[in-house]
Amino acid sequence: LAKLANGVQQYDWGNQIRRYDEALAVAANIP
Repeated sequence: LAKLANGVQQYDWGNQIRRYDEALAVAANIP
C-alpha cells in the first residue's frame, strides 16, 4: 500500500510540474 501511495504522490508531483511548464509556455507567448 505504501508503494501505491508513493506512486500516486510522484504522479501528482509530475502533474504539478507539467502544469507549471504549461503556465510558463503561456506566459512566454504573452507579448
